[in-house]
Amino acid sequence: MKIEFVSLRENIGGTAVVIGSLALKGIGDKPAGHTWVASPLGSRWNLRFTRVWINRNGRWLLAAVHNAGLLEEGNK
Repeated sequence: MKIEFVSLRENIGGTAVVIGSLALKGIGDKPAGHTWVASPLGSRWNLRFTRVWINRNGRWLLAAVHNAGLLEEGNK
C-alpha cells in the first residue's frame, strides 16, 4: 500500500474533510464482476477515499466514509 495523495480541509465550525488516494497491490486473486477469481499475477488497485470528521465537545468523530476502487488497465 502506498499513499499517493492526502488533503485535509478544516473549517472553523468543527468539520474536517480528508480526501486522498492509495495505490494497492494484491497477490492471489482479483475481482471479476461481483466475485473474485484466482490469479497468480494478482491485481493493482487505485483507491480514492473521503472521510468527514466532526468535532463534538473536543472529540473528533468520524461522520461519513466513502471509498471508490478503480482497477488499473490490464487487471479487469
